Amino acid sequence: MAMDALGLAFFSLSLGTGGMIAYGSYLKQQTPVLHSAAWVVGLSCAVAILAGLMIFPALHVFGLDPAAGPGLTFMTMPVVFASLPLGQLWAMVFFALLTLAALTSSVSMLELIATLFLDEFKLPRRPVIVVLSLVVFLCGIPASLSFGPWADVTGWGKNIFELMDYSVSNVMMPIGGIAVVLFAGWRVWPHVAQHCGLAGGALWGLKWSCRVLAPVLIGVLLLKNL
Repeated sequence: MAMDALGLAFFSLSLGTGGMIAYGSYLKQQTPVLHSAAWVVGLSCAVAILAGLMIFPALHVFGLDPAAGPGLTFMTMPVVFASLPLGQLWAMVFFALLTLAALTSSVSMLELIATLFLDEFKLPRRPVIVVLSLVVFLCGIPASLSFGPWADVTGWGKNIFELMDYSVSNVMMPIGGIAVVLFAGWRVWPHVAQHCGLAGGALWGLKWSCRVLAPVLIGVLLLKNL
């Protein structure tokens, strides 16, 4: 459970992927980083709590398995909407908004990859975005088919989508998170200290959390989950 919670935090806050670093590079120098980070974390936690209050009571009422995995939304919500007046309409609205959320998340993830080619190799943005979008689209096909024609293709008891979700959320993002905090705590700490808006004991605590505490705790959870 702790690793699942860690994976959710990394994904929803774009921490393990370096998303906040990429977007932070676009901020103005006078932007209050700590204040902005507090808003992002607070809103993300609020959305997660509201989603839990919506999903888990429905699981109990309809006798569905709460451990069903990443496809839980696609199994639970159709059952819920089928029992509501104008259920098909609400289902269309819900999944349209879910699609919008997925697209906006995809844009943020795509920007990370694009930044490498744009900043390091000085390539034009439009061709880079088109090619990367095509590659990501092709990589998503096996995941989309894993609940249909390729449902029997499994490994370690998981289908393709679940393997992708597990490897990214439970392995790659924690490793990325360790790399990010070590980089922040050791390599660029003077810049972090200058812009984080903290001083005294709070700044000292953040410094050694990045350098030692956070990497150790994430590493322990990662090793226990492997």
